[in-house]
This record gives sequence, C-alpha cells and structure tokens, in this order.
Amino acid sequence: MDEAVSREDIHRELEVGEVPGELSGDVAGEKPQEPSYMYIVRCRDNSLYTGWTNHLQERIAAHNAGRGAKYTKSRRPVELVYYEAFGTKEEAMSREFHVKRLTRAEKLRLVGDGSVLPRE
Repeated sequence: MDEAVSREDIHRELEVGEVPGELSGDVAGEKPQEPSYMYIVRCRDNSLYTGWTNHLQERIAAHNAGRGAKYTKSRRPVELVYYEAFGTKEEAMSREFHVKRLTRAEKLRLVGDGSVLPRE
C-alpha cells in the first residue's frame, strides 16, 4: 500500500452527508500523491450507487448537479454514505469492481460497519 495514504485513512465512518477533505502526505520529500476514492452514495429513491474518483467532493457535487453518472441523474439528490481512500487509481477501481458485485444487503452492512470484504 502506498505510504501517502495511511491505514487509518482507508476506512472511517462518516456523518450522514459528510464529504471528506482531500488527503495529502509527503513521503521522504516526494510530491504527495493524490488519493483515489471508492465511494457509495444513497440516492433519493434509497438505491445505492458505487463509483470511484480522484476528487470526492467535486464528484458528489457533480452527481447532485446532474453531471455525474447517468444512473444518479434522475435520482438526485445523492448523499455520500461511505468511502475508502487508496494510493492509486487502480486500487480504487479494483475495489469499486468488487463492491459492485456485492448484494444490496452486503453493501448496507459495509456502509454500516465496514465488515464485508470483497469477493475475489
């Protein structure tokens, strides 16, 4: 795992609707690597949408402005209910792929307490 994103940054519970600030870190004088995020939003119809981004705050705003995914455009507003931070885009995309394969019940458990691991 990239040292720019600590283990504690990978998962934490959010207050409903809270959007985290961008993470940063400086490892031995290197340019801080911008983290990538896998996130889950709850839509107006109570459905869940999973995605990934490099800029979480802007992505949630885009979803709510109708410029996000086609799925969320007609289900606004959306509310961020869960996220994980990763050191690379590839890690975030891989996690998104695994989370999208979870059942709704498994996603709800993940959002609730982080206890569901991805299916490999």
